[in-house]
Amino acid sequence: GYDFVSKNVKEKNQGMSAKYWFGTDYLGRDLFSRVWMGARASIIIALVATALKLIVGTLYGAAMAHFGGWIDDVMMRIIEAINSLPSLLIMMVLGNNLFALLVALSITAWCSTARQVRGMIKQLKESEYVYAAEVLGAKPSRIILKHYVPNMLGILILNMSTSIPAFIFT
Repeated sequence: GYDFVSKNVKEKNQGMSAKYWFGTDYLGRDLFSRVWMGARASIIIALVATALKLIVGTLYGAAMAHFGGWIDDVMMRIIEAINSLPSLLIMMVLGNNLFALLVALSITAWCSTARQVRGMIKQLKESEYVYAAEVLGAKPSRIILKHYVPNMLGILILNMSTSIPAFIFT
């Protein structure tokens, strides 16, 4: 309820109270408002980068495993090439702003998810319900979205819950 920039020198260095939950600093600024304004960028980056990581990694890994063969080999080499690029180096090339950080983290983060999804789908591909869907003429996109993804949901949720704090720390 307080502006994070406005100063109130009459109430400087206050401790925690009902009025100022985290207290005030040496200029009388509300610390709770300042923490939330600072955390806003970290939370936005963490949520958006995690969403991109899960979506791109799941679709890419599913396509790799489902089609297999030389397609799997080529797509795996692309992942290895992307993994060789450090995300901080990418950010230095793109610039020093919030969008550059988001792009840099998202470019390299989805590769681990794609590898996990690939491994899971290689196991699920041998299931009878997947074979039945293929025999009935289901498109690969339908098999991926209706059969593979629901069976990997637990691992994807675990991946998401560990990615959010990792992005915040990064």
